[in-house]
Order: sequence, then structure tokens, then C-alpha cells
Amino acid sequence: MNKQAFAACMKRNREKQGITFENLAEKTGIPIGKIIEFESGEFERIKASELEKIGKAIEVPMAILMHGGG
Repeated sequence: MNKQAFAACMKRNREKQGITFENLAEKTGIPIGKIIEFESGEFERIKASELEKIGKAIEVPMAILMHGGG
């Protein structure tokens, strides 16, 4: 996975949906600090379950999110 493409896709779609970091943390159950790390591309690993939760919350299929599309 290209971390920077993933991060850009996540940010673009989160903002398009009008979702704040706080909202995304609430919707996914992922701590806000991790949400910020993911969106900055500054993370070591991301679990499939986290990808799935983020994708669902920002309305982007997990496979597309992983590759920075959408």
C-alpha cells in the first residue's frame, strides 16, 4: 500500500463528507491520535479492520481506499 496515496484519499473523502477527526474517531472507534497518524501517512501498520471501518465511515470501499483512489 502506498501510504501517501492512502492518506490523501482518506483526507479528500473525509473532508468531502464533512467529517471531522473527532467524528471519524466516534464513528469508527479508532482513537483520534491513530486517525491523525493514518491521514498524515505517518503510520507503521494499519489493520484490515481499521481500513474497513474508515472506508465505511467515509463511504469509500476498502480496496479503493488502500490504493488511494476515490
